[in-house]
Amino acid sequence: MSEADRISLLTVFQTLKTKTARLLEPIVQAEGLTPLQASVLLQLVQKDAAVGDISEVTCMGQANASSLCKKLEQGGYLTRSRLPLLFVLLCLLTSVATNLGGSYMVR
Repeated sequence: MSEADRISLLTVFQTLKTKTARLLEPIVQAEGLTPLQASVLLQLVQKDAAVGDISEVTCMGQANASSLCKKLEQGGYLTRSRLPLLFVLLCLLTSVATNLGGSYMVR
């Protein structure tokens, strides 16, 4: 893939991300969340993830991803469990987040 093709593809993904965030913003704000927090919760619906995984998917540093997960934990949306032997902080959805998603998910 040429450099021009990569730039074009990244531009398309950035446009999709921006438009998706704009569409979801009223819904997630009604629940007291930011689009980024909602994105993390949607990722966790698919499977539990470590903070490092969340950091990669959201393209943010691990410290920022950890802070974001901490705020979601304080809001009751997820729990964080430390896996001591692996030095990993695993994030798991709570029933609050699961019930929240059910009212907006298309089945």
